[in-house]
Amino acid sequence: MRRATRVIRDLRWTLTLAGASLVIFLLLGPVPAGLIMDPAVAFTREPWRLFSGHLTHSDDAHLFWDLTGLLLVGSLYEPLLKRRLGGLLVAGSLGICAGISVIQPTVIAYCGLSGLINLIVGAGAVAAWRTERDWPRVLFALAVAAKLLVEQLTDAALFTQTAWPPLQAAHLIGFMLGVLYAVLVVPSPPEAATESPRQIVARP
Repeated sequence: MRRATRVIRDLRWTLTLAGASLVIFLLLGPVPAGLIMDPAVAFTREPWRLFSGHLTHSDDAHLFWDLTGLLLVGSLYEPLLKRRLGGLLVAGSLGICAGISVIQPTVIAYCGLSGLINLIVGAGAVAAWRTERDWPRVLFALAVAAKLLVEQLTDAALFTQTAWPPLQAAHLIGFMLGVLYAVLVVPSPPEAATESPRQIVARP
């Protein structure tokens, strides 16, 4: 019981996003018209789409892969980002939608968690390096970055196939925004914390 409570506490944002996405899909089905991110109305009359669009999905395969990816990266990086993750998700949701509209103005609709997943990876990589020098988490993020690069060059998704073609720009924008946010928000450890005990004791 204590273990389950701790997991819920440590992954509160990850589980909230996953639960909201699953409930929306079960109740409203794929691409609910009033919730997907539609730039034509999201920035003017219906701003909730800037957030709800990330929680909607094109089909069950899209939902499955997004939930799998979210639970994986959330379990890796939310314990490092902690309370900072809430602000990251709010800022990232808006930033991804704005970035899509600027970089690809012809896009008429967007949905899915993948932009936010890459947002978490980008921020988590910085946090893993700055706070713990956690190489497994850093290397995982580098592998994700390599995947994004390959997808940008080939304009095709690796490993997944969904009803709507993936919007590669959203993935890249999310990753870059995550890195930028963490660089600005996640503090570097004090100098003494990175030194060995022998070095600290030897100081006059």
